[in-house]
Amino acid sequence: MAKLIAHQILAIGLSLYMLRPSSIGETFTIAFLALTASTIPDLDSKLDHRKLLHNLFAVLLTSLTIYIVLSAFSSPIAMNPIYHITSYIIGYLSHIAVDMFTCNGVALLYPVSKKRYRVFGTSYDNPIYNGAIITLGSILLYFYLTS
Repeated sequence: MAKLIAHQILAIGLSLYMLRPSSIGETFTIAFLALTASTIPDLDSKLDHRKLLHNLFAVLLTSLTIYIVLSAFSSPIAMNPIYHITSYIIGYLSHIAVDMFTCNGVALLYPVSKKRYRVFGTSYDNPIYNGAIITLGSILLYFYLTS
């Protein structure tokens, strides 16, 4: 559970800090897209985990799909689809980056290559590691909210 929360808080904090939405509606939209994106990679946990959805091609494919959907609507949420898709990409890539610090790493270039990339090997459920990720996301949220 801490791993999921770590992914979500970092994705939201990073997206809000980097994109600096100016309205409450934009803030919720950015946070929602980042949150959604941070959970999508783990949908492959019952299949070929950290291959199928933990790669750059999955980021590209899902981002393009969401961009097309957002662009098709004339609602306020789709007013700036590039801005919104950027929050989705930040959320997705932050998940992959966090998982690159685990023992198994991620197959970043799958399906072209099955090679797994990792920075160093910590357990995905390491409370210190997850606590550090949650702290980083919280600090980014703090800086966003106080700026």
